[in-house]
Amino acid sequence: MAAKEVTNIKKTTGLLILAIGIAFIVLSVVFFLLYVKPQGSAASHYDRAQRLVAGQKWNEAVEEFDKAIAIDPKYVQAYRSRANARQGQGDISGAISDYKKASTLDPGNLTDYSQIATLYISQGNYTLAITSLKEACKIDPRNPRPQQELGNLYVSLERYKEALTIYTSIIDLNPSRASTSVTLISRAKTYITLGDPDSALADYSQAIDVEPTNETTYIARGDFYTSKKLFELAMSDYNKALELNVNYYEGYLYRGRLYGAMDDTDSCIADYTKAIKIDAWRIDAYVARADIYAYKNMNAEAIKDYEKAVSLTADKNTRLTLKDKIKKLR
Repeated sequence: MAAKEVTNIKKTTGLLILAIGIAFIVLSVVFFLLYVKPQGSAASHYDRAQRLVAGQKWNEAVEEFDKAIAIDPKYVQAYRSRANARQGQGDISGAISDYKKASTLDPGNLTDYSQIATLYISQGNYTLAITSLKEACKIDPRNPRPQQELGNLYVSLERYKEALTIYTSIIDLNPSRASTSVTLISRAKTYITLGDPDSALADYSQAIDVEPTNETTYIARGDFYTSKKLFELAMSDYNKALELNVNYYEGYLYRGRLYGAMDDTDSCIADYTKAIKIDAWRIDAYVARADIYAYKNMNAEAIKDYEKAVSLTADKNTRLTLKDKIKKLR
């Protein structure tokens, strides 16, 4: 065979091998795109997942979030939303893992740490919940929200002195800031638990000083006065709360209870009725008014309110208690 023919065969063979190689690469890419890499954009999978979440189709939603994250591993909101879907599945550990990933991608967002803490609490793992909230406090030491949550957690664990330390640090940061009133009320309640009513009263009053147009601060101090049977002072605070907000459901509920303690049943019923007109879907005022009706031997009216309350709650124990009251009145 001539040398020229051999050279041509080698060239042809080389080109053929090259073509086969290119075709293999192209087919591999197509296979990856069709069968391995999720189709569509990360945003489109995310949007589809959110629609599935709205329909509480948790498993399908997680699959779509998986695809979005596979396309864009730094899609921080997809991790957060997948965490929510995983909670719907009952996969608490998976949800925690997703929030942790989100916190590494967006370390300045303190909400992730709060979510992690909440999930740890649901597992009964209070130590890790505290650790998560402390991490948030380190990231932004001047942000009162994670500190408030940490103080509240300490209270729920009956670690009152630690709670006081946290609450005090928040108050010292912004003693005159309106939002500090929430922390002052939390610290006041903690002082009451520790048997220090004088410090509690001082905090309730300071809460009013820093936020004098907030009706909830007057209700909090009024409730304190009621517990001490200082009824006139309590009435003054409840009246002020309702002056600030005439549609304040809790205001009428608390003042109604005070009227009941003062044995002014007519005023008591009137306030509960006002509360019901403001929010007819809450059972508190119905039950409270029914109790007063029963006290006054107005059994038909009491039964009607108890039955209404039964229809508004899905809580089995509450329903059983109310039904037992109805039975005794018949």
